[in-house]
Amino acid sequence: SQGTSRFDVDFGRKTINGIVSTSPYTLNLSGNIDGASFNGDKDGISMKGNFYGPNAAELGGVFKGSAIEGDITNFTGSFGAKKQ
Repeated sequence: SQGTSRFDVDFGRKTINGIVSTSPYTLNLSGNIDGASFNGDKDGISMKGNFYGPNAAELGGVFKGSAIEGDITNFTGSFGAKKQ
């Protein structure tokens, strides 16, 4: 299903934190930046992705995990975002 995403990127600290929402679920993602890519795990959800475009103004990636509030046992998805 379709949803929304929002990411905060700190290239100085080499960290990325984001939220991916698709009703009725909200996933919190967190990771570390290594060059033009990033990856991380938070609360049983792993993610990985890359930065794209001039000045890394866009990003895209995938996530996977299990057991959100006991409703879903396994899940995967993708996300993208553009600097605002």
